[in-house]
Amino acid sequence: MDLQFGFGQYFFLPIGDASTRETLELAKIEKAIALIIATRGDEVSHKISHLARKMTPQIRVIARSFDELMAETLLQSGYADEVFSIKVENRVVVVSLLR
Repeated sequence: MDLQFGFGQYFFLPIGDASTRETLELAKIEKAIALIIATRGDEVSHKISHLARKMTPQIRVIARSFDELMAETLLQSGYADEVFSIKVENRVVVVSLLR
């Protein structure tokens, strides 16, 4: 599925298993400047980020994590540039509601 945004920028959404080389190639990962990983499981996010980094070392990887230790692992391994932990985000929401 191709989506067009302003200034002639395109966003391509392939359908498939993003933890496979074939799907990432179909997504033209070699031309991408960023990859956002928002899976239902940390192990899958780890696998996708590792493969993406191997295929395209310069890509910016942003991943969601449910476990704080996995979030640290993704960052320390260099597989992800940014990791958003659901637990941390929930704490921020709770704290902001209490203020």
